Amino acid sequence: MSNTTLADLTTAGYTPEISQASVYNSSATPGTTTPFPTLFSYDQSRLASVTNNYSAFDKGFVVPTSLSAPMSVGKGYVAQIGAAQLVDFVGTPTTGDQSPLALSRNATGSANATDAGWQLVGNPYPAPLDYSLVAPADRSGLDAAMYVVQSTGPYAGGYRTYVNGQSTSTTNNPLIGSSQGFWVRVSTGQTTGSLTFRNAQRVTSYASQAAFQRTAADTRPALRLELAGAGLADAWVAYVEAGATPSFDSQYDAAKLANSTGLNLSSTTTSGERLAIDGRPAFTSGLVLPLAVGVPAAGSYTLTAAAFSNLPAGLDAYLTDSQNGQTLKLSVGTSYNFAVSATQATSLLTGRFSLRFGPQTALATLPELTATSVAVYPNPAHGRFSVEVPGIAQAASVQVELLNTLGQVVGRQTAALPAAGTTLTVETTGLAAGVYTLRLQAGTSTLAKRVVIQ
Repeated sequence: MSNTTLADLTTAGYTPEISQASVYNSSATPGTTTPFPTLFSYDQSRLASVTNNYSAFDKGFVVPTSLSAPMSVGKGYVAQIGAAQLVDFVGTPTTGDQSPLALSRNATGSANATDAGWQLVGNPYPAPLDYSLVAPADRSGLDAAMYVVQSTGPYAGGYRTYVNGQSTSTTNNPLIGSSQGFWVRVSTGQTTGSLTFRNAQRVTSYASQAAFQRTAADTRPALRLELAGAGLADAWVAYVEAGATPSFDSQYDAAKLANSTGLNLSSTTTSGERLAIDGRPAFTSGLVLPLAVGVPAAGSYTLTAAAFSNLPAGLDAYLTDSQNGQTLKLSVGTSYNFAVSATQATSLLTGRFSLRFGPQTALATLPELTATSVAVYPNPAHGRFSVEVPGIAQAASVQVELLNTLGQVVGRQTAALPAAGTTLTVETTGLAAGVYTLRLQAGTSTLAKRVVIQ
């Protein structure tokens, strides 16, 4: 809608609260603003200069200073409005191809630069927009992913993430509702980008919108894990795409945009990025995907294998909890319950959970240790790493030693080795950065692996 202002958001039971805009926008503690604003836009440039007590991402929210300001075509807003309120727009319906939206990202080296580049935009059309129809040329300088908030309450909800035909929703939904705000991001290494809305991206059929997916069956291997607890849920997807790498790929991966609920599930790339959707060149035996789990409070939570498709023949997926050494073979519907203490809930759980691919006989007793049967992750390591060891014939325990470049043993531990195998956690805090040798012995079988500590 064009030729309208922010005042058009007013309904019979709702008027946007912006009276304290100047207070909120400059406050060191914006959360204490009274009355609290109910209308926001987003300006990622604020991350480089604002010093309030909000997280880096949340520093970008800004309250408009006047309801008479024009509602810009393609710009997104956050309005805290009741679900029962009916919003009607008075103006000129937007149609036709639009001029590119000029988007920006703070320069590398500026404050909070790693969190910069997020842009809140909006579907300008009086029809849903199919983001799978947005060509790369129409999102120049942007990551390929988009994010739609699925609200569950006041300032609460999760993100439905979509990239390259994969989504954290159960239906791979690429649709953005009419007038719906959504997030995109200017890519790392770029300072500018653009997004062009075109009529050809609009949904024009009244058929079931869930049908607007890929026209042919997707043969790519993929799996979807769900994290649930405290009445909340989040999802993570891994899939195979030719050209993808273990690092972040702006056209194949979706960076994790943390849910305000505090419940978050993601994987970690070799370069440290958190991903909501993780594209890989292949699912192969020995591939380990470290997971990061965030929870809002102490309690009981569940990880569930929600969907599998097209896994390579002879390959299975395994979930490992390194805290208690449990490894669980996954199939659709398999769930793993775990507890989080109050202390653990205060920070993101990294290094505890991982997803590993292995042969269907991976948990059977093997005759000896091999490079492919022993998994070490993350590698490079920061603070600690995990070692997954399979069951070995005639071995009741496994000894693990960490050696520096001088051949000196700087760490040693022994663990029981059942037929199902075990997982050990090796602490590296206090060790100098560099290349180390991990030496394992189970019975008469020995193996050495290279580990990089950063």
